[in-house]
Amino acid sequence: MIRAEQYQEKDRILNQSNNELGIKRGANFVLYQNIQEEGLIQQIIPLKQATLSLYFTYFLYVITLGFFYLILRWKFNWKIFLQYKEVQIEQADYVAIYGPDFDIQIEQLQIIMPQGRRLKMFMYRYYRYAFYEELNQIMPLSDQVSQFTNKQLISQFQGGLSEGQVVETIKKNGLNSTDIPERSAFRIIIDEILSPFYIFQIFSISLWYYDEYRIYASVILFSSVVSIFLEVREAKRNIRKLKEISHQSGEFNVLRDNQIQIIDSRQIVFGDTVYLEEDHVAPCDLVIIEGSAIVNEAMLTGESIPVIKTHIENVDSLFIENKQTIIYAGSKLLSQNHLRTQAIRISFETLKGNLIRSIMYPKKHSQLSFYADSIKFILVLASIAFLSFLISVPSFIVAYNNGYMEISEIIVRALDLITISVPPALPTALSFGISFALKRLSQSQIFCVNPQKINVCGKVKTVCFDKTGTLTEEGLTFKCIKVCNKAKFEEADIENLSSEQENEYSEMQKIITASCHSIMLLKGQMLGDPMDIEMFKQTNYSIQESEPNQKEQGLPIIAQITKESSQSQIKLIKRFQFESECQMMSVLAIYNNQKFVLSKGSPEKIESICEKWSIPQNYEEVLQQYTLKGYRVIGLSFKELKEIDLEQERNSFEQKQVFAGFLIFENKLKTVTSEHIQLLKSKSIIVIMITGDNALTATQVAKNCSIIKAETPIQILDYSITTKVTTLNNQQIQLRKESDLEPLLNQDLTITGNFFEKYMNPLNQETNLTLLMGILTHAKVYARMKPDQKQQLISLLQRQDPINYTFVAMCGDGANDCGALKDADMGVSLSDTEASIAASFTSKIQNISCIEKILREGRASLVTSFQCFKYMALYSLIQCTTTTILYVCNSIPSDMQFLYWDLFIILPLAFMLGLTEASDQLTHKTPTANLISHEVITSVVGQTSIQIIFQIIAVMVLKGQDWYIDSVDMYDKSEIESLKTVSECYDSTTLFWVTNIQYIAVVISFSIGSVFKKPFYTNLCFTLFFIAILFLSVLTIFWTQDDFKSFFDIKDSVEKKGKTISVMPYNWRIFIGIYCLANMTITLLYEKYALPYLVNSMKSNLKKENHKKKDTPERQINNSPQLNEYPQESNPNQNNINNLNNSQQVAIQIGQQDMQI
Repeated sequence: MIRAEQYQEKDRILNQSNNELGIKRGANFVLYQNIQEEGLIQQIIPLKQATLSLYFTYFLYVITLGFFYLILRWKFNWKIFLQYKEVQIEQADYVAIYGPDFDIQIEQLQIIMPQGRRLKMFMYRYYRYAFYEELNQIMPLSDQVSQFTNKQLISQFQGGLSEGQVVETIKKNGLNSTDIPERSAFRIIIDEILSPFYIFQIFSISLWYYDEYRIYASVILFSSVVSIFLEVREAKRNIRKLKEISHQSGEFNVLRDNQIQIIDSRQIVFGDTVYLEEDHVAPCDLVIIEGSAIVNEAMLTGESIPVIKTHIENVDSLFIENKQTIIYAGSKLLSQNHLRTQAIRISFETLKGNLIRSIMYPKKHSQLSFYADSIKFILVLASIAFLSFLISVPSFIVAYNNGYMEISEIIVRALDLITISVPPALPTALSFGISFALKRLSQSQIFCVNPQKINVCGKVKTVCFDKTGTLTEEGLTFKCIKVCNKAKFEEADIENLSSEQENEYSEMQKIITASCHSIMLLKGQMLGDPMDIEMFKQTNYSIQESEPNQKEQGLPIIAQITKESSQSQIKLIKRFQFESECQMMSVLAIYNNQKFVLSKGSPEKIESICEKWSIPQNYEEVLQQYTLKGYRVIGLSFKELKEIDLEQERNSFEQKQVFAGFLIFENKLKTVTSEHIQLLKSKSIIVIMITGDNALTATQVAKNCSIIKAETPIQILDYSITTKVTTLNNQQIQLRKESDLEPLLNQDLTITGNFFEKYMNPLNQETNLTLLMGILTHAKVYARMKPDQKQQLISLLQRQDPINYTFVAMCGDGANDCGALKDADMGVSLSDTEASIAASFTSKIQNISCIEKILREGRASLVTSFQCFKYMALYSLIQCTTTTILYVCNSIPSDMQFLYWDLFIILPLAFMLGLTEASDQLTHKTPTANLISHEVITSVVGQTSIQIIFQIIAVMVLKGQDWYIDSVDMYDKSEIESLKTVSECYDSTTLFWVTNIQYIAVVISFSIGSVFKKPFYTNLCFTLFFIAILFLSVLTIFWTQDDFKSFFDIKDSVEKKGKTISVMPYNWRIFIGIYCLANMTITLLYEKYALPYLVNSMKSNLKKENHKKKDTPERQINNSPQLNEYPQESNPNQNNINNLNNSQQVAIQIGQQDMQI
């Protein structure tokens, strides 16, 4: 389903970027009519390679030893500018495609000749496009089933396609395959290694080996290799799982040239007539032309209940897709009855292909710009490294003049500062939180197909639930039937559908409940909708499959309904399956030689198709009597027919019927539903119900489970399609401007699907944005919603705030909620299967308790990522400060001291930091999602300042001691070859002691006070290691054993020519111990108390400033990106692409001509 997008800001940035590079606006294009978000295109730039520039860039690759290649790899826009030139599409050999997230992809244009017409074709994310010269436009290259009528689909391909038609169709549409290309381990490794982080690691490791810092270099090298190995293994495992899902193979019986042929699935094309057999897996999307089938769609939706499919009607109207008539690719055929199908979508145009594409190209969140922000942060750290070098330059000059340093060592020391300032282990550390959260979720029977969604879940504050099977039990329990005879309801409710008392239970209600259903038999067991099965079981009737070619009064029989106590039979002639569009189902049946159409559906729909005289006066009163109790109410109706013409359209049967009563079902809440809804709401989570059920029933269920307060008056906004009237609780109202909403403010609203279509559908050009925003804020229940409306609602909720994106979760079954689950930021499918491709998360916990678990783990994972990043940043800044101070003092930390910091403190603590579990309690607030935020910046700057001040004061106090000797004066100057020679000195020893405690204090300060994770002491591994490393670091201060001091390069005395000329007194050690304790205390107090105060103060001041500048709500909405601006209109060279313009009409004619040829 098309998603409403805010493209104005993106377009501005894109224009700015293109203007800088001299790129024009590109070619005209039209997107697929129902394109998925991951396939959206912002621009298509026709290109031709600039030969001279191309060879020049190759020359630069060589002379820069590949560095210029890396620059162009990271800055793809520069590569386009240098190696290509923009031309007209007629002269182009390539196209540069700007995708939905500013990603750029270059595709080579291929020449194809379908029906002798020369077309330039390319593929973007498995969507096929071609340039139509006669239209001067790039358009989708595929056959669209929506161009045909039902009658054309049934008749046009009756004899099958000819060999020539097959060849031409393959030229146009390609092969029927959803196989994804294999990514070799070598390719994955190269892509990882050539990323900026790993390139920097390679540089750092090379420098360390050159500087003889081999142990840590080897450790980082080993950890990098292990990290890459794990990433490659994970990537290969994900690719393998996706390939297993996407792969399709097999041979099928296909009608071609009036003969049944055995065809490989890859060779099946649009229009092929395919005969499926039991246990076959559908090779593409197939519409049923004849017969019926029972299929299992668990692989697609996660829904394990078998689904009944039946054939389309032979009517002369445009084909309208109905899932009841389509066997989707990937569905397994359980049973079939005279089944004949026709291929209507192949390859990645199928539902399965769309779902696979959404996994391959997941939506990127600009609001969670962790990677982009981390790059900015690293650039800041690199700038600090450069500043540190400038501070060290005077000391380097003095050392160079005195012969202590060579130019080469000065260069090495400068590069050292860079490798110190930018932590090379950062990529590894950032993955810890996600990995541990995934593991904990899997232990709770919650599985994830997209690990990057874990951190996204940490920002979710709005959760939408389906009703049936999610909030309530999967099955319905029959309650009673309210019989209506001669426009009057019977006083008593009939609780037994098998009652034989005629005055209690009339003949018509009996045959309706016994025959108006979609039940079929599979190996003697009934399959179908759970409500239908529950209803049928109450009747004591039995169902039998018809014999082949069995007829009654010249009409084919599809099933027989019989009862042992009765000689008469109900013979089913035809079923009109339930459709969400019409909210009802019907059957044509013969009973006692009389012909009937028997219907059941939503009460409002049944009322609309019945004769007015047959509707009781207290219809609404009785209906509310049941819906206000939360019962599900189904209306019943019938009409006697003189003749049955199977060629007639469905609508001709479903009108002028007689109302027969209500069928009442109880749909009980799951035991944990109310408890967890209350829990979510108590933690400031907005909870919304989206259902296809009756508005009153849905509202009452919402009250029962606390989505709406029990004492809150019911407020149902509805719109009548027939009368064009908007109603509030059945009272006509006007909704034209913002002031009309005032009576509804601060009330919980229930919105119907018809109201949504009129006032809230982003495809509706008349949608009033002011009204839309106000309604979204107060609506808590959406009833009678169709699957596509659910998907549109998710998009609206995500963009309801014109400034800040709203992260939305959707929890439901995989069948009706497939689109909504896919588009939600956190889609959760309740399913027995381990994973479905419809949702990011699949929970084997068959209730909504899984939502709270995922939210807690998401927040913990997000916090862990930030903790690791902050810790690695502080580690770098502390070490950079230490090194710079020692450079100024003509010294440097020893290799062993570097090794102790890097290998024994930083890496283990960063790793174990992620082992702390998520908090047991969900919190009101969500963690920050931006590195460039008040919390992160204030924390890092404040902590850095504290540690720098303590280091500088320690050195200043040290230099004031009467026993202090400068590092150079400690040694015979003739023996000093480099700074490493004087690495053992009073300065390095003192800073070694101080920084040991600083590293430990910082990690503890980041661990305490987080409401999103358990206390750090619950993490046994972390706590034990923390105690051990703290003890060892304190021991380095106070233990004076010679071997111990020698191991850590601790200098506490100076000897020259065999004489001791200076001794560090023990009270200096005691002073440093107390000093480090003070340092740790201030570090913890700042993070625990000062930081929250400072952040709240800054936010408060910012709110005051924004309040002064704030526009009115109306101006904010009017100035915000328009919700009804769709991606298909994103190309500024086109107007109103959504509507069928002249170009599209011509394209449709071309497509139809192609098939006829």
